[in-house]
Amino acid sequence: MYQMDQMEIRLLPGKIAKRARELEPFQFRERREVSPWRAMEGRLTREAARPELDDSSWRRLGMGESWGGRDATLWLRTRLVIPSTWEGGRIALRLRLGGEALVYWNGLPLQGLDEHHPEVDLTSIAKPGEEALLAVEAWSGMGNERHQLVESSLVLVDPLVRRFLLDLKAVLELAEAQAAEEPLREALLRAADRAVDRVDYLRKGSEEFRESVEAALRLLHDEMAGLRRRWGTRGRLHLIGHAHIDLAWLWPIRETRRKAARTFASVLHLMQKYPAYYFGQSQPQLYVWLKEDYPELYDGIRRRVAEGRWEPLGALWVESDCNLTGGESLVRQVVYGKRFFREEFGYDSRLAWLPDAFGFTWSLPQILKKAGVDYFVTTKISWNQFNRFPYDLFWWEGTDGSRVLAHFYHNPENGYNGNVRPGALRRTWDNFQQKELCDISLFSYGWGDGGGGPTEEMLEMFSRLQEAPGSPRLETGPVQAFLDHLPKEGLPVWNDELYLELHRGTFTTQSAVKKGNRRAEFALRRAEILASWAALMRGRDYGYPGRELEEAWKMLLRNQFHDILPGSGIHEIYEDAWRELDEVQKTARAISEGAIAALFPPDGKEPKAEGEAGRVLVVNDLAWERGDLVQVVVDRDLVERLMTGGRQLVVETPGGESLACQVVELPEAEEKVGILFEPRELPPMGWATYRLKNPSARAANRMGAGADLEAEAAAAHFRTLFRDGSWQVTTPFYQLTIDRTGAIGRLFDRRVQREVLPAGERANVIWAFEDKPNVWDAWDIDLFYEKKGWPVQEDPRVELLENGPLRLTFRITRGFHHSRVTQWLRLYRHSPRIDFETEIDWHERDVLLKAAFPVAVRSRQATYEIAYGYIERPTHTNTSWERARFEVAGHKWVDLSEDGYGVSLLNDAKYGHDVHGSTLRLTLLKSPVWPDPRADEGIQHFTYSLLPHPGDWRSAGTVARAYELNAPVWAGLVGESGMPARHSFVKVEQENVILAVWKAPDRVHQAAGGGRKDGNEPGGEAGEWIIRVYEAFGRRGPVTLAFFRPVRSAEPVNLLEEPERVDPRETPTVEGNRVTFPMKPQEIRTLRIRLA
Repeated sequence: MYQMDQMEIRLLPGKIAKRARELEPFQFRERREVSPWRAMEGRLTREAARPELDDSSWRRLGMGESWGGRDATLWLRTRLVIPSTWEGGRIALRLRLGGEALVYWNGLPLQGLDEHHPEVDLTSIAKPGEEALLAVEAWSGMGNERHQLVESSLVLVDPLVRRFLLDLKAVLELAEAQAAEEPLREALLRAADRAVDRVDYLRKGSEEFRESVEAALRLLHDEMAGLRRRWGTRGRLHLIGHAHIDLAWLWPIRETRRKAARTFASVLHLMQKYPAYYFGQSQPQLYVWLKEDYPELYDGIRRRVAEGRWEPLGALWVESDCNLTGGESLVRQVVYGKRFFREEFGYDSRLAWLPDAFGFTWSLPQILKKAGVDYFVTTKISWNQFNRFPYDLFWWEGTDGSRVLAHFYHNPENGYNGNVRPGALRRTWDNFQQKELCDISLFSYGWGDGGGGPTEEMLEMFSRLQEAPGSPRLETGPVQAFLDHLPKEGLPVWNDELYLELHRGTFTTQSAVKKGNRRAEFALRRAEILASWAALMRGRDYGYPGRELEEAWKMLLRNQFHDILPGSGIHEIYEDAWRELDEVQKTARAISEGAIAALFPPDGKEPKAEGEAGRVLVVNDLAWERGDLVQVVVDRDLVERLMTGGRQLVVETPGGESLACQVVELPEAEEKVGILFEPRELPPMGWATYRLKNPSARAANRMGAGADLEAEAAAAHFRTLFRDGSWQVTTPFYQLTIDRTGAIGRLFDRRVQREVLPAGERANVIWAFEDKPNVWDAWDIDLFYEKKGWPVQEDPRVELLENGPLRLTFRITRGFHHSRVTQWLRLYRHSPRIDFETEIDWHERDVLLKAAFPVAVRSRQATYEIAYGYIERPTHTNTSWERARFEVAGHKWVDLSEDGYGVSLLNDAKYGHDVHGSTLRLTLLKSPVWPDPRADEGIQHFTYSLLPHPGDWRSAGTVARAYELNAPVWAGLVGESGMPARHSFVKVEQENVILAVWKAPDRVHQAAGGGRKDGNEPGGEAGEWIIRVYEAFGRRGPVTLAFFRPVRSAEPVNLLEEPERVDPRETPTVEGNRVTFPMKPQEIRTLRIRLA
């Protein structure tokens, strides 16, 4: 007997692979070229696939001919007849033309084509001898490459040879997955070698050849059975087919709609052939598009969901960003996502499937749990740059103590785009860290982003590797069922955010879309509140715009996808996002203005009293009394008329008190001016109306308005002195110096007689850093970025622009290379907030911009606002974990406080921060080159604010001040409406609780035909309203909501607005117009309120 030595064994992998390649042409018993093709370029409708279409005017496309270019669509059509001699055989179409494509058979979508799916099995639909119309819609991609038609044929597959090739591949890859010294490796190679030696390579294609292949198959199966008995399996994996489809990334949303159709068609086609094939797909937004564009595919998905083989995966509307998305947006992601799957498929998803988002906020477990979501799955934290996360199966505990079961799986080859290959399977099992607690982990497989999902080869390999020796034993089925059966006891607990040590630049890149997101979130909040008020006060005369609000929310939610909002896509997707976010804001503003018009309908009358300009309505949609500055825009000629003869313009409160005001120019509207005043008697969650007039208009006014107001104005004036190139300023709160570069050289807090800045330091210095990350340009900020930076201070100019009784403004301009930064530094009479209204005209690349505020405060922790809560993070770098968090996400504010004093930094459009030592920094922009070389270029507008304060951020009202910056009051002239001059709908009596939502309940019913009906009458006859609050200070205790009407009932509900089972001690109590209930630190609570 021939004896093989170790030198020969080393050659076996190459020998077996070469023998397999020799067999590949013989997996097809016959081949017929498909030609000619008729071709037409352009985004035609699906009519192009109809058999009856006349395509005689289309050009011919032959083998080797090219097509394509950037974002090009090619339609191909041909008629073919399957040879009658192929009856009973396995028939397939092989078509390789580049790009991605969808094949239509007699007008209906059949399967996607791409580099991973070049073959379409026609056995179940092709009838030999009958003619069929074959149409193909192909897309070239977003590059400029040309594609060629390199293969176009019908093939009669030889199942025997193909099966042997797959068996050989499975055994060879099993061997290669073993360590070189493992005896199993040699045993597997010897088995495969004996099999290929059994094949008759001298008579390839003959019957003798096929008989030898059959014998080789039997031999290999027998060998493998023996190896399985001897070696057994190692570990266990649960597999699910999946296609990770980015809603937009390196292509626009319009192409994603077609990508989804191509992928889902491929999945459905393979499901017909493989009854054990389970597939999971997330993101209801994809399903909505498919239902609109490809209803026959959608019907196929419905059938597979009913069978239990297609899992509507995940509970969120899209796989959203989870760092920047606001609290209520995350709520709506889950609410609309779960509701869609329930209504469309009767499936309750209790799983958050977020394999690719760039980190996860600490408040997410609470939001998930309060929406009936028990599980959380990701792979992304395995991408950490420095530290390996310690757990793969654990309880993730959120801000209020809520827990969800979290599972991470780490396939180092392709992550969530897994391939069913022995090496990937084994390494995924080896990476699982909780083997002592659990004997199984997850593995998703399938090509994403237009790659078509799982392939036929993956499914074939699954069947071969289920009990493969030395490899994990494989199971399959829905992910949710897998999670249901995982052990729940004795698992570790992670009580913190899930910070990704990578992609830190996504907190800042594409700042315009981040600003649009913040504006849209606040606009929708206001629209829901004002629409609720209008419906309450006007009843059936006002139709609550429920459907319009829901559609606007869903438009916002899809633009929070984890490659749109974070800024990691091509330029086209931001053109779409800017347009849609602007549309959301316009819709929300129209709803708000419509509600105001319903409450205060214009009467068309001019003011009758001499010296009056009419009623100024000021609307406050926050649940506390406000006194921040109001600006109402009026016609310039009206103000000039009121101020003729040197008369003074004042604003009269509902109680008759006269308030000083300040007229300011509006550069964007020369025919208008702004009138500033500080409202008094502006109630929480309500409005007050004021009169714009001059004192001489009321002879009966005996309060000495002229002299008193002049004295008040004089006392309110700021003191300024320009000396030695610097401005020295005194306000009621501060003494400060603005140096010649526009930085604050000194800031002294007069309230507590304390220097805010350390000696020798300057605040609001804007730094430009060279930003050239190693790999992910738009995504990353690398640790070394601070090594090379420059202060932005070329050609500085500081001008005193306004010096009125209420506000002092300096305009500061500074240059950097080809760019300019202009700021309006605003100081106020009645507020310690220092605003930096900023305009940047940016034309640099690979530069990161930060505003720095060194402060005389020492603390080991800084506090950052996150979605519906806050988090404390270290300001030191004692460990590698802390060092890795050199850039973090925060929402509207960050604070650094020591005992007795602190400084908050607020913003209205930014998210990237760092606080190291005693310096707070806000990241203003990042200008990467790839994938969008125009990212952050051009003019940007935003505001950030410094808020020094005695005490800590809680006593300073930082949360309220940040809300006020982001939600300025609405002010405008209105007519006489019969509404009270001052009205409050509700007040939250505790300062630590934020009323985030007031809206009509979601009234969704199933119509007789299965469609949806959405009533526009909030609460129907019951007068019910949804109120959502959250605790913002980390304080436990009772909360009282005082309404303007008696309350009939207050029922706790979950985020889905379903009755919530709570401890009896947590049940709300109702006394008259007051509702009282307990809240835990950072808890979110939702109530269904019935008002009398």
